[in-house]
Amino acid sequence: MINSNTSLLRTHPSTGDLSTDSYAPSIDGSVTSNVTFGTIEIREYGMVLGDNPSTSSGPSVELDWDTQSTLTIDDIGQYESMKPARRRGTDQLAMSRYRRTKLLLDSGYSLEEILGTTNDGRNSPKKKTGISKKVLKLFSRK
Repeated sequence: MINSNTSLLRTHPSTGDLSTDSYAPSIDGSVTSNVTFGTIEIREYGMVLGDNPSTSSGPSVELDWDTQSTLTIDDIGQYESMKPARRRGTDQLAMSRYRRTKLLLDSGYSLEEILGTTNDGRNSPKKKTGISKKVLKLFSRK
C-alpha cells in the first residue's frame, strides 16, 4: 500500500525534469510506466469580443488566437513555487456582464460593436437603447 504522504514524483537530479519512479506500484497494485515532464510553457492570450450564443446576458468574450506573451520554465520546482497555492473556484472564474463590457471597452471596442453582439439586446431596439444608457452611465463615473 502506498502512504498518502509519499509522492511517486521525483525531480531528475541533472535536468530538473519531473518524473515518476519507473515501475512504481499504483494504488490498485498495478505497475505504472515512467512519465517525464520537461519544459513548461505558459502562454498569455488577449481577450476579444465573442459571439457565443449561450452567454445569458451582456457581451461574450473569447480568447484571441494570437499569443501576447510566452514564458518558458525549465525547472518544475520553479513553476510550482510560482503558481498560487489554491486554484480559483468556479465563482471566481465567471465574469459579470459589467466586467466583460468594461474589459471590451478598455480594449478599444465601441459600444455599438459590443451591443451588436449582446444576446439581451439583439432583437429589441428599445431594450438595446436601455442597455446603452445603463452602460454609459456605469462607465462615465470614472
